[in-house]
Amino acid sequence: MSTTLITYEGADALAKAVSNNIDAAINAMYFAVRTTGGGTPPAVDRTYSADDFRALTSPDDLFRVLLNPGTLTPSSAEYTGNMVNFTGVLPAGSTGILHGLQATGGVAEITHAGLVIAPDLEDYTADLLYAVYAPDTAVLIPANGAEALRWQIAFA
Repeated sequence: MSTTLITYEGADALAKAVSNNIDAAINAMYFAVRTTGGGTPPAVDRTYSADDFRALTSPDDLFRVLLNPGTLTPSSAEYTGNMVNFTGVLPAGSTGILHGLQATGGVAEITHAGLVIAPDLEDYTADLLYAVYAPDTAVLIPANGAEALRWQIAFA
């Protein structure tokens, strides 16, 4: 069963955001990719952190993409409540930040993803993991294409 969890690290980051810390904006997404195919999503829990993503070893690599701007949809006719939508897109052929591996379309598979607070866009080691998602099975990156993940968070 796929799993989506707000991590303990994410709860801390959210506390910073609501206390007016400008560096606590959700602005990036992590994709953990098995570059050779045959990936298996990990078991995740609320203790999962950005360090767990940064500990990936080859043939897995970490891909960090900036989010398309989140949009607030306040219409209850469209959603049960207010929803913020975040979309991250990983194009085939992208290069990982840990090992420099390629996300070859038609071969590489996304094993899990994270919604990230990246206070310094030049330094991924400062990132905080807000939430983690592990699908039931790894998601194949299409040949000559891209894989997108749309993440919705409800604010009541």
